[in-house]
Amino acid sequence: TAFIACTKDATLALGDKPEAEENTTQYKATALSMARGMLCAVLRASFFFRQGSGLMEIGPSLINSRTLTGGSPLRSSNVLKSQMSTDGGLAQDLTERFDLYEPPPSALIGAVLPDGTVPKRISGGCATKARADVHRDGDWHRSIHVWFVDAGGDLLLQRRSAGKDTFPGRLDVSCAGHVDAGCDVQEAAIREIAEELSVDMDAGRNDGSSLGLELKRLFTIAAVAEGETEQHGPFICREFQEVYLVHVPGRHFVDISYAPEVEAEVAGFETMSARIVEEMLRVGDPELVPRSKAYCDALFPCIKPELLFLPRK
Repeated sequence: TAFIACTKDATLALGDKPEAEENTTQYKATALSMARGMLCAVLRASFFFRQGSGLMEIGPSLINSRTLTGGSPLRSSNVLKSQMSTDGGLAQDLTERFDLYEPPPSALIGAVLPDGTVPKRISGGCATKARADVHRDGDWHRSIHVWFVDAGGDLLLQRRSAGKDTFPGRLDVSCAGHVDAGCDVQEAAIREIAEELSVDMDAGRNDGSSLGLELKRLFTIAAVAEGETEQHGPFICREFQEVYLVHVPGRHFVDISYAPEVEAEVAGFETMSARIVEEMLRVGDPELVPRSKAYCDALFPCIKPELLFLPRK
């Protein structure tokens, strides 16, 4: 209401001026800027969201000018409790070895692989390589992504540690990791879930109670990402990413104290609406590790739409 009223008033005020027609665009831009300023002030003063049985105010850091000018959507997230320490340490083992794979056909780079397509591992003397060398040279290797979604349509996100060799400090998939040399892909996924989330897929939750969790394989995508970190320098990450989904019954994310086995790998955990995560990924929000349009197009339809509209409890 404030936005509409301010836009109308500003447009009327500026429209009465007798300047030339070419100034019309400038007047409209000024009016819109004034309206956005009022809306931002209103939101900062009174925007709340419901979390659990209480109300939590969204801080000013979650509302900024990018939100009102076509950048990131307004969003809220819940920072979950964690048993991690802040002692630091290595965020990854740069000497761990990965199997190397032949590049996909050029038409499939950046695309979801057809069902039944299995990446072809390189054989011979150069079949494996250390992590640091793989990311330096841009060799093709395999990784796993596991997305946890609850019955309210929230995704569990992890905050990557500041010492990561790719995209440090950003929010990312619930659980992710590389497939070590000689390891089975699904076994690697189950291992990473235990290491990063301290969740036993057999028990379902780290307090021993059963949630009946099931690891559902979705797709494989041939993804390429390049960048540079202050600590590790430039990287080229070419991965066959095996993507999985885990539906968590009810709204159990806040009931779990996540405790990664290697504390330096993960800086923390948050939950966020799947709809908001999708919007942020599609506009390239720097808060998240980037994912391609092909990745988003394959992932989000797998999160049942009816789950996204259940009332929050």
